Amino acid sequence: MQYNNGAKGDEAEALFALLSGEFKHHPVVKKRNAAINQQGSTESSSNLAQFSVFPNPSNGNATIVYQLKGDQNANLQVFDVNGRLVKEQQLSTVTERQKLDVSHLNNGVYHFLVTLKGERLFDGKLVMTQ
Repeated sequence: MQYNNGAKGDEAEALFALLSGEFKHHPVVKKRNAAINQQGSTESSSNLAQFSVFPNPSNGNATIVYQLKGDQNANLQVFDVNGRLVKEQQLSTVTERQKLDVSHLNNGVYHFLVTLKGERLFDGKLVMTQ
């Protein structure tokens, strides 16, 4: 495979290669990995067996279904496109389903991150449409 050294439009190709484990030296992948290394590991964790948010897209109220292993609560953070924290919620080991009220958020795409003791367990996107 050939890559054109990070030119516009090459990000999807680099992401596919990253996900398939094909290479680690593409400029887009290097930049992404540098950011990940500052925030925690993306390796699969034994602390989170299941995680999903639905409906997605959401109209303001979503449901989180998860399964944490161990006795430590996890932390869910939702960020806007500028990286500002707009919602934070504890995920208890006692329950495996919680409501996520994001009705105060504007339409758009938001990034969420689940962490436990500084370790990244899961991340994804939540789309808001009202």
